[in-house]
Order: sequence, then structure tokens, then C-alpha cells
Amino acid sequence: MQRYWFILLYALLDTMHTSAQGPAADWLPKNDQGNRYEGSYARKVSNPAIELVSFTAGSIEPYKKGQKQQLRVKFCLAGDSVYLLKAEELRPVQYYWMQGKNTSGDTGWNVFDQWPVDAWLGRLDVPADNLGVLVRIGTAKSARIAPALVYHSKAPTAIAQYVAKFRLGNSISEGRVDVYRGQYERETPPAAQKIHAATLNNKSGGSYFPVLIRAELLGNTAGWFTVRMELTKAGNTQKIPYSFCFYHQPDL
Repeated sequence: MQRYWFILLYALLDTMHTSAQGPAADWLPKNDQGNRYEGSYARKVSNPAIELVSFTAGSIEPYKKGQKQQLRVKFCLAGDSVYLLKAEELRPVQYYWMQGKNTSGDTGWNVFDQWPVDAWLGRLDVPADNLGVLVRIGTAKSARIAPALVYHSKAPTAIAQYVAKFRLGNSISEGRVDVYRGQYERETPPAAQKIHAATLNNKSGGSYFPVLIRAELLGNTAGWFTVRMELTKAGNTQKIPYSFCFYHQPDL
């Protein structure tokens, strides 16, 4: 049986056909929580065709309010010291937002902690299965991603899979996802480096879908991988490209 390590799961949600881009700059100092900015913000109506809202190593550990739990985010920087860590709802309901204040770290593994569940996550009733966490290496719009391990009770000892979650702003009729070994932010990846290709079917605007990548088949050596997508907008033949790179570090 062929080993398909790249699995697409689709979850269509009955959300508004809008996509939250995050709070305005003046929201941050008004929601200063010490080591982070956190709270709920007024909705901005915008409509990006596709948006990566979360990239984690495995699932986020389920949490409960009232248990005095503190979330931690562990991530690996590959020689870059500048990063942006943020969290938001996958399906915007309360328009929750969290952004770490620290924006530089050491090469290798870093940990963001003291993120209390009983604060805004509990106050707004944001469950783990509707929470997205994303660590961008470099600027806020960087296409380089550090997968996040998110937990509160016990740090993971191994990575079984990576979970990327995308939010669609527009409906699509079809699409294609290609994965390459190596980092290709601007140039076209060599065909010889393609690891896998998959297709997408009809998806409605306002939905999100996860892409799961089995870590064991990426190898035991740290390195970069590139994900490239090309979507076809529903109702016409307009192509919507999207790509990002992520750093695979199997040694925890």
C-alpha cells in the first residue's frame, strides 16, 4: 500500500466570509499583559484569498479554565534571532488575539511561557480545537515558519506530525499542493526536490482546512521544507498562489 504521508483533511465551517487580519497597532499597548499582548479586538473585515493561521508540531494540548494551567510554546530558530509569535481563533467568534512581546531568541529551541488559560482564553471560552498558533521567523509577513509545540502539562518528547491550518477568504473550485525538500522563498523549486503532490476540491470561502505532514518521513536531519499551493477561484480561472517554508528539527 502506497504510503501517503501528506494527508489533507477538510473542515468546512459556517463562518462569515471574512478573515481577521489581527488588531490595529494601537490595540497592543491597550492590551499589555506583561510578557504578551492579549485580549479581544473589534473585527476588521478583510478578505485574503488564503491565509496560514496555524502551524504546530502535533495538536495543541487540550486545556480547561479554572485549572490554573499555563500554556507553553516551544519552537526552534534556525540561525535567525528575530521572530513573531501570535495566536488567534481558527474560526473567528470572539476575535481573540495573543501576541508575544519578545521578538528575538537564540538559535535552537526557545520557549514562550506564562500564558495562563484562565486569562483571556478562559474568559472568552476559546477551546484548544479552535486555537491557531503561528511563529514567523523574521518579519510579521515572513514566509518562513517555525513549527510550534503547544502544551501545558508535559513537554512532547517526539514529533509525529506537523499540522498547518489555512483559512480561505474566497471560495475555490480546485487546487494543488506541492511539497519540496529545501527552502525556496522566491525561486521555483527544482522538480527533483518534490516530495509529494495533492489536489484540493471545492472549498467555500470562510472555511478552514488542515494539512497534516508526517514528520517521520521527513528524515532525521534538521532542514527546510517548502509548501507551494495554487488554487483556482470559484467562478473563473483566476489562479491564487500561496507558499511558505518551515524548519524541521526532529531532535527535541
